[in-house]
Formats: sequence, structure tokens, C-alpha cells
Amino acid sequence: HIFGLVDVCDPAKEIVVQERVVLYYKYNNKPVSCVKIFYNEFRVKPFGFRLLQLNLLNSTDSISVYDGDIYNKARVRLVAEITADSPLEKRFVTTRGPSLSIRVVASGASENYGFIAEIVTTPISAIGFNRDVQHNISYSALSHNWQGALHYVSAGEVNPRVTLEWNQITNNCAKLYGNFTTCLGAVTMDLQNTQNLHFRNNLVRGNQGGLWVRADSRGSATSLKGWIHHNLFTENDNGPALSVEGRQSSPYQEVTVYRNYWARNRGFIHNVIRLNQVVSNFTFNYLHNNLGSHILEVSGFERVRLPFYQTTSHNGFYWNFAVERDSKGTVIAGTAGQQYVDNIFFNPDNDYEIITVNRSLAGIRREDVWKTPIDARNNYWGFNETIAVSGRIRDRSDEPHLLEVDFRPFQMNNRSILSGKCPPGWDLVADTCYIYIGAPMTFQEARDFCRTMHQCLM
Repeated sequence: HIFGLVDVCDPAKEIVVQERVVLYYKYNNKPVSCVKIFYNEFRVKPFGFRLLQLNLLNSTDSISVYDGDIYNKARVRLVAEITADSPLEKRFVTTRGPSLSIRVVASGASENYGFIAEIVTTPISAIGFNRDVQHNISYSALSHNWQGALHYVSAGEVNPRVTLEWNQITNNCAKLYGNFTTCLGAVTMDLQNTQNLHFRNNLVRGNQGGLWVRADSRGSATSLKGWIHHNLFTENDNGPALSVEGRQSSPYQEVTVYRNYWARNRGFIHNVIRLNQVVSNFTFNYLHNNLGSHILEVSGFERVRLPFYQTTSHNGFYWNFAVERDSKGTVIAGTAGQQYVDNIFFNPDNDYEIITVNRSLAGIRREDVWKTPIDARNNYWGFNETIAVSGRIRDRSDEPHLLEVDFRPFQMNNRSILSGKCPPGWDLVADTCYIYIGAPMTFQEARDFCRTMHQCLM
């Protein structure tokens, strides 16, 4: 009746399984030869075996899968032999009888090597938990942690949704030397087959990097749909304040980033916000006084024609500073077909507001370059003349190998984009502009933050 992790080399040799068990082995400095035998509870259902992660040291190490009891030579059958270079890594192996034996032969090596496998009874009668199950981290203060506030990794067929809300995530990770830090971000998440991620109403301040997410799925049914909203990202250094990326081998992962406030983040050699290989909707965000290689990177899906777009709309980019030496641009657009609509770009310290990449990197043939421009119409660029606006964009008109940006018609002024007289993400009430920042702070902290932004707390 075990549901959890089982070390293949622990003392128990025989295990009775009702539905599912996860088997693992992590190398150590001693060579091993270990055996595990699994039986069904009523000795009627056959087994299925599948590797989730495989990292064997070399070809002499192996995982042998037997149909039957390995010690019953008359009735046992070898069904799979898996090595470091075996093509069986993603194959689902089944038995005919109600028992399964696993033998692992491994040499001594670093604990970075090993494997994780899933053993289930077939046919699978249940996933093991209700689809409505979620992992919820809320109303917590996570601060001054050397290797980050949270490191979350999921693996398996279907995983619970993840929710982080109303947390204070402050002063995590440490800078070592130069651009080296002790973590990728204060919150790092490597998600596999996780359908929903909610990251909302959090304070992310004073960390080395902010929120770092990598998503992967075996199919569209379990691809990620993430929502990141009403957070405050401020004073995070030496890494992206937000990085969301999908794997190229997996279906489209989706993320919606809206009504967040980004201020005084210092990514230095990193982009402040990075959206790579995900179908993104970046909208109603306010970005003020951030510094990084670029402020926003939207990329991925090279050599792929998307049936939908990566969209950036109704955002305010004010007084941000890009430090990339040869291309000081607020936004780097790395994919043809992106959309930028109703944004305000006012970053006079940057040479460009939008820069594009080499069209060969995006997989665009020379004869197709005019068919796949980046749609940046109806934005306000701080100028109302075509030549001045064109000068704020680095694209095919500057260098013939770059992607083209279609910026006409553009807004002659910011009146139609503003909410009354307020920037995107702000709302006009009477004659005052208001913005709701749902991050948990004390009154003193909130008042001090508003004062540093030349605003007042209401």
C-alpha cells in the first residue's frame, strides 16, 4: 500500500503495491547490485514500468526489468535492459503476470547521477489523487534563505495545481562574486505536467533574482496555464525579476502576466523580465526605473508558425535603463508575429524601445520576411513624427537581416491609451490616479515605498 518514494537499494526486498509507487536510485561512492520485487495486492493485476528521469553514469550500469520473481528462474522473463545510451528511456514496459522485478547494477559515482521511475498496476484505476488537489503556499514570510525561498520540482503524469499568494519573499539568496549567485531566483519552479500555476499578491523584494519558472508537459491536456498578477517586484538584483520558459520539445505553455508593478530591479547582464518559449499575454503592467540588459524579452518558437500570438498590451514602460552595449533597447522581440498594442514607451536613456533579432534565428526565409512582421501598431513612443518613432525601433529598416516591425499607425499622443490622465495599470478616481498593489507590507514599508516612487499611500 505504499504511495511515495522507494529507494531501490533499501533493505526491503519485496513490496506490495496497490496502485502506484515511485522508485529511485541516487549514486554514491560504492558500486551496488540491488533487487526489488513488486507484487500486486491480490496477485491479479500486471505491472507497468516507466522512467521519469534517467541519468546513468556509463554503459556498464544498467536497469533490468523482469516479468515475474527474479529468483524464480523457471517463470521469470527479462522484458527490458536499460543502459545510459538505451533508446528505451521513454518506453512504457508492461508485464504479463502480477509481479515485477527490478535489478540495478551501478558503479560508484557522484550523487548527481541516478534515476526516477514510476511503477503502476495496469489498467490504471486512478491517478492517485483528485484533480482538484493543489499545493498552496500562502500568508508566509520567506526571507534570508541562502539557496532561495522556495525550490519546487514536479514530475509524473498529472500534478496538482500550485498556488502562491499573499507571501513576503524578501532578501533571499546571496551574491558570491561578479554575477554569480547562490540560486537562479528567490522562487524556482521546474514544473512537469502541472496544469495551473497561480502567483498572485506577493511581495518579491531584495532578492538575487525573483520568480524563475520552467514548464514542460507530455501533452496539451497537461500543459501549463499560469497566472501571475497583482505582485510587487522591486529591488531584485543580478537576475531576472521574472523568468518563464517552456521546453522546445513540449506543447505550448501559456502564461498571463497582468497588473504587476516592477520598480528598481537591477538585472545587470540579465533581462529584467524574460518570457521564452511560452505563449504569453503581458498586459496592464507598470514598469518604472528598472535596469537590465533589456527590460523585457519575448522570444522562443523559432521556426514555428503559431496559430496564436505572444501579446504585450496596455503596459507602461517609464524611465527604464538598458545596458546592453550594442543594443540598448527596452524590449527585445525574438519571434516573428508578436503583437505590441496600446503600450506607452518613455525611456529616454535607451537608444531604442524595440529591437529585433536576426531573422535567420527566427527561422524566416528571405522571401517571407515581409509576411511576418512584428505588429507594433497603435503604441505611443514619446514622439508624434514618423521619423522620430522609426528611430526608436531597430529592425529591418536599419539592418536587412533583422525582423521587420510594423509600427504605423502610431498614437500621436498618449491620450487614448491613458485611463483619463493615468498611465496603463492605473485608474482615475475624481482627479487622482490610483493603482492597487496587492503585496503584503506593513504600513511603514508601504509608505516608504510609495515615497521612493514619488507617490503617496492612500
